[in-house]
Amino acid sequence: MSYWLCLSFLYHRYRGDCKIRVYADDYQVGEIILTDSIGLKTVSLEAEPLRQPVQIERPNYTRVYIIPEKLFLFEIQEKHLNDRITIKVENDFNNHTNGFMTKFSYINFRQIFLVPDCLLQVKTWKMLKEINRTIEVKEMLEHPKSQWWNFSEPWLHESPWHESKRAWPDDQPDNYKFKNYQKATSVDAVKENVHKTTRQLSHSSLLYFDMGGSFIVHFPVSRKHQIIHLGGSPVGRPRIRMNVFRTLWAFNQLNTST
Repeated sequence: MSYWLCLSFLYHRYRGDCKIRVYADDYQVGEIILTDSIGLKTVSLEAEPLRQPVQIERPNYTRVYIIPEKLFLFEIQEKHLNDRITIKVENDFNNHTNGFMTKFSYINFRQIFLVPDCLLQVKTWKMLKEINRTIEVKEMLEHPKSQWWNFSEPWLHESPWHESKRAWPDDQPDNYKFKNYQKATSVDAVKENVHKTTRQLSHSSLLYFDMGGSFIVHFPVSRKHQIIHLGGSPVGRPRIRMNVFRTLWAFNQLNTST
């Protein structure tokens, strides 16, 4: 079975082209060269296939989804997904002079996720959503005083931020190893930081952070319920990460045939 690694990010180009290589274990699965900056775009959700019906009280009102202008997909055969996925970025472009720097090229990651081939089918998402709905109703009946139930939200199956470790496919993997090798001259000189969660904001936070220079990120892969997961397997019973569906749908990556 094939899997797809999907990268969504903003990019500010300065002086030169950024180069990104992706590896599964030690096998290179793809390379992209960024020649132009990447900004944000707005996508209407009115035509989304799994959209929850929403009662709109105001005219000229619509739900929208704001995402980067591009989505990059890398196909990876399952036989190569044994230990880790590595993203290597080469982007050493700035105006550093005499200890001062005012401009630099950077990447700002918004989503990083791994999905199997079957999740490129709308019918699979519909099936998962219905299963998820049945499970949630059962849990609600068993625990009627649970505080996380909120039927006012039109995306009932969207895991809230504090439930992110139970979301699948996880588009914000928090178990990774980060290496900043911008100034390193050898492997032994590489400064390495291990992060247990991306919520620990620091100079090397991975998501929603302007990252300049060159760096390497290693994501462990694991197997649970016969599915390979990026950044560690989900804890407990995972709920469906609808942002992943919306991103794939917004870039026309889903097969809508039944």
